[in-house]
Amino acid sequence: MIKKLLIIGDPHAHPDYDNSRFDLLGKYIVESQPDCIICMGDFADMPSLSSYDRGTTGFEGRRYSKDVAAAVDAQRRMWAPTEAYNAHAAKMHRKRYDPDTAIVYGNHEDRIDKARSSNPHLSDTLSLADLRYEEFWGTVVDFKTPMILENIVFRHFHPNRMGRATSSVSLARTIMTKSGMSCVVGHSHLLDFAQNARADGRKRFGLSAGCFGHPDHDESWSRGTDGDWWIGVIELENVEDGYFERLTTVSLEWMERNL
Repeated sequence: MIKKLLIIGDPHAHPDYDNSRFDLLGKYIVESQPDCIICMGDFADMPSLSSYDRGTTGFEGRRYSKDVAAAVDAQRRMWAPTEAYNAHAAKMHRKRYDPDTAIVYGNHEDRIDKARSSNPHLSDTLSLADLRYEEFWGTVVDFKTPMILENIVFRHFHPNRMGRATSSVSLARTIMTKSGMSCVVGHSHLLDFAQNARADGRKRFGLSAGCFGHPDHDESWSRGTDGDWWIGVIELENVEDGYFERLTTVSLEWMERNL
């Protein structure tokens, strides 16, 4: 059983937007002290490697080094309060806070591998290791690879037969049905939840975990859909064998008012 599990939807750390929200997230982590923390991917936005608007005026000025720096800075800010807490705990001879942590690669991180594949001359220059996820997270999961924890599938998105993200008006119910078990995804930035029960009474659920992006985010690839996004994190309590006892949503707005 996991007593408290914190789920972080796609954060999209981006060089054009400040990372102050990660300071708040770090404070919340120390306050709540979840036993396990999972990020659903797209921690780094990587706009310099976008193929969506390459060649347009909006693309000018983008730099890979700035993208990487934004992601590393966001991770430092996020974990700084935990480091400060543990430094104080050591001085006071108290127990450290040491949660299990995991991050799955999303399609925005996959832009790095796509750029390496399309441009072999960059293979020695670009690397997923540049994001330094292994330094900040206990487990790093490959893109499209499912991570199963307490009989729940965690992945950036549930792929359809073409390998692309499953989409639906009722996304949570769709991924739950297609997975055949409880399932948590990121990617869509939508907050959606569904559940049902098998004939033997065992419950399962589907959860689309929203995102933790900047509230002023505005890029051509997402324009027109941003208003549907939910920005915050989700906590599940007493998670065991595919279900939980309590689900709590914690919006960025709540963090801004209370932390």
